[in-house]
Amino acid sequence: MAFLLGAGPPAVLAATNRVLGGIGGINNGTITGGDGTGAAAFTINSAPGGAAVESLIAEINPGTVIISAHTRFTATVQASITAGNSGVDQVTITIPAAYTNIIPGAVFVNSTVVPAGACPVPGGGTQCTQLSGSILTITFADRIIADANIRIDFSADPPVTAGTSTFSITVGDTVTVAPPVSAAFGDADVLPANNNSLDVTTSSGLDPFRSTLTALPITVVADGLSASTVSATLFDIAGLPLTGETVTLASDRGGIDTITQPGVTDISGIANGSITSLSPGVTTLTATGGGILLNQRATVYFTQGLVMDVRKSANKEKVQIG
Repeated sequence: MAFLLGAGPPAVLAATNRVLGGIGGINNGTITGGDGTGAAAFTINSAPGGAAVESLIAEINPGTVIISAHTRFTATVQASITAGNSGVDQVTITIPAAYTNIIPGAVFVNSTVVPAGACPVPGGGTQCTQLSGSILTITFADRIIADANIRIDFSADPPVTAGTSTFSITVGDTVTVAPPVSAAFGDADVLPANNNSLDVTTSSGLDPFRSTLTALPITVVADGLSASTVSATLFDIAGLPLTGETVTLASDRGGIDTITQPGVTDISGIANGSITSLSPGVTTLTATGGGILLNQRATVYFTQGLVMDVRKSANKEKVQIG
């Protein structure tokens, strides 16, 4: 048996190649050409593939609210963004479930208001605010790629029972799908005297807004003996004084100041303590009543020298100073 074999040039088959590639795990490149008739070109569009931000702190204010009293809140976020980060185009605030009647407000970036735009895809220079249950999401049309301070206003009805609830805030980049970053507690608004936390306390009795905290005199010598009297006056939500509530004072300078605690409030809702120091400087005092932080702060200035007390008196015949 014989076989006849034919030989000839191989057939030329057209081949189309497609390759995906990227940097940082992002498929952002493609190949063109490669069909057997010309050179192929491969282009990668580089984008940072790290986290959205380098670091993130946030806080909610006010830190103490009254049960069921509709309250305006401010969420402040400070984002540190480096060349290795993708940047931010979305902020998500998870509001504790016990808060109701949530109403979104204004949005600011570096103190400049960002106007509301179309949702879910806002146009250039705008933002889209969406509320789903207790989750408030702000999406920016323009990705933030440098250090930024972001402020988001909203209002809500606090829980109907006393206690402390924790908000959570994350930022992310929906363009590169960078991993979201959760905010840590911190002084995001550069106001050390306010909440500096994502915890908010709901009060059933004490009104932290009506209650007051004062220090007199406000200027004393830092000799460890001269004292300023610190007075807390506690009121309830009806404006009536609270009797028998324990008041606790705290200094932002910690142990370098000596505080005599006030104890409990009297029939007028007043409790008096004092503060001395051996260290010159400025002290900011806070107070809690029944474990609830008062909104008002008191300031005492400790000096190195004597505090002058100048008195003047005069009549037609003589003038006396001192």
